[in-house]
Amino acid sequence: MSNDDDDIKLAATDFWSAIARTRGCRQLVEPHIDTLFPLLLQGMVYSDAELAALMNSQDDASVPDDPRDVKPRFANAKQKGVGGDAANDDLDSDDDEEEELEDGEIVMRWTVRKSSARGLDRLCRHFPQRALTLLMPYLTAALQQTQDWRQMEAAILAVGAIADGCFMVIADSLPELIPFLLQCADSPQVLVKTITAWTLSRYSKWVVMQPDHKTYFEPMLFALMLMCTSTSKMVQEAGISALATFEDVACFDLIAYLEPLCRCLMHCLTNFQQRNRFVCYDAIATLAIRLGDELNSPAVVNMLLPPLIEKWRSLPNDSDELYGLFECLTAVSLALGDGLGEFAAPMTRRAIELAQAVVVQVHEFEQHRQECIKQRRPVELDEPQVGPLVASLDLISGVIEGFGETSPALIDDSIGQLVLACVSTPLFDVRQSAFAVAGDLAVNAPTLIAPHLEELVPALLHNIRPFYIGLSNNVVWTLGELALLLKEQFRDVVPPLLERLLPMMQDEQLHPHLLHNVCVCLGRVAIHHSDQLTPHINSFIKQWCAFVRCMTTDSEKHSAIEGMCALCETAPREIMPHFIFIVDVIASYHGAPPKMKERLHSLLFAYKDAFGEHWNAFYARVPRDV
Repeated sequence: MSNDDDDIKLAATDFWSAIARTRGCRQLVEPHIDTLFPLLLQGMVYSDAELAALMNSQDDASVPDDPRDVKPRFANAKQKGVGGDAANDDLDSDDDEEEELEDGEIVMRWTVRKSSARGLDRLCRHFPQRALTLLMPYLTAALQQTQDWRQMEAAILAVGAIADGCFMVIADSLPELIPFLLQCADSPQVLVKTITAWTLSRYSKWVVMQPDHKTYFEPMLFALMLMCTSTSKMVQEAGISALATFEDVACFDLIAYLEPLCRCLMHCLTNFQQRNRFVCYDAIATLAIRLGDELNSPAVVNMLLPPLIEKWRSLPNDSDELYGLFECLTAVSLALGDGLGEFAAPMTRRAIELAQAVVVQVHEFEQHRQECIKQRRPVELDEPQVGPLVASLDLISGVIEGFGETSPALIDDSIGQLVLACVSTPLFDVRQSAFAVAGDLAVNAPTLIAPHLEELVPALLHNIRPFYIGLSNNVVWTLGELALLLKEQFRDVVPPLLERLLPMMQDEQLHPHLLHNVCVCLGRVAIHHSDQLTPHINSFIKQWCAFVRCMTTDSEKHSAIEGMCALCETAPREIMPHFIFIVDVIASYHGAPPKMKERLHSLLFAYKDAFGEHWNAFYARVPRDV
């Protein structure tokens, strides 16, 4: 790590990041901590070469981005059911912490600086107290550097890097550290300001938890908003990224600051260049997701919508930026619902037209590809960009969900054919988003999807693939909604559906979000088809009850328990050996509607009578907290 060769130094630094992920980390690393941690700190200092590449970042906010500097964007297909879009980020991600550390970095390539920060972050998780004891003298000295700002900047990066691993032991120092960082946020040195924004965002949870918002919350919020107005694109990016993180954590605590915050975001939307506008779209979407209909006030709507709609009108259909904007508008649609007013119909119409155009290209390309394979010749056509298609479908889904039962007025009959065209593509993300639209139509506009169910249901069953979590999530959620919609007409779907869902109940590795939707779907199927579940009770009821008891009480838990009641009423003999688990679910159901309370009351007394003289023995087995 002290070698003059950068490649050797980088490989050595990466070694410690890798070691931190192994079981023998503590034994391997502990003898070297006293030497290792100072080397990692020194590795975080910008090199002369890195500085040379970054020094043109002052006062460049009005300079259009070089297209090569704009990262390609890939739309995240929408997921339904538990967690909603909040779950999107973690379902298929291997290492969120790595992305988080990279967010604070400006240099695009992998460097010793980045590797050192990651290594410090990972190693501190194993030795939090000792790491902080060892690091604090170095950090204190570096943070007080006035002559060499690079040492100070590296120390601020280190403070951010240890935020997770050392949080419990550094928390006592935060009342002094946060004000110091807020001072650094006003530094004349661009790179100090940018890393300070990231480091502050890493301590957002602590800031939000403090009771007096005047002391830390407000200063941090306004410092980040001020960065967003910088004349440096680098500072703008750091400020808006940190602001999005702060929004995600602060949530409803932001209500009192909505107007200045929205003004700031609209300033960013209007003045940022393309690369930073993508981050701005994320910040607006995060605010909409976290605050929901709290945004639906005339003052806020009048600030948010006009600039967004103006941007929507100005972007051509082939713009890479358009589907970043569509992802933002999807979140805004869900938050505002009918607050979108007159903008909803043209926005939805354009999304449908764009999706129709792209899905035709997708099918033409796939047909061409298959022909080329048969003829053993190279593929000649360019593969179409599917990001706009996914983003368009998600926007349609957001409008339908946001407007609810009034959404049919915004959508024409072609939506059903569009869904079928999308679910027949070989592209998982496209199918995932299309099935979300199908489910939203089943809930809010059933007349638009009903004519297409004969083709749609087999496609749904075919796409239950537990390995593809997001896709299966949407499929199972949609089938549960169709079970509620079709009632007795769903009977022929039940056997093939159970063939797919019941083995998933036995899979201990099944993702909890997917398990949630499977349990809800089984409950909804049981409401009208409990007789078809009766032969399988022994294979799923214990696992089903264990999961449903832990679910948050909402409409999904209500329908799942409604199905449980139907099953208990249809098959008392089969349920009897498992009734203690049923009682546990009932005890977990708070705030049940009056009719459901009466039904559960009758169910308990019916089973008490059925137990007869064995009731007291059964009751003695029930845990006291139940």
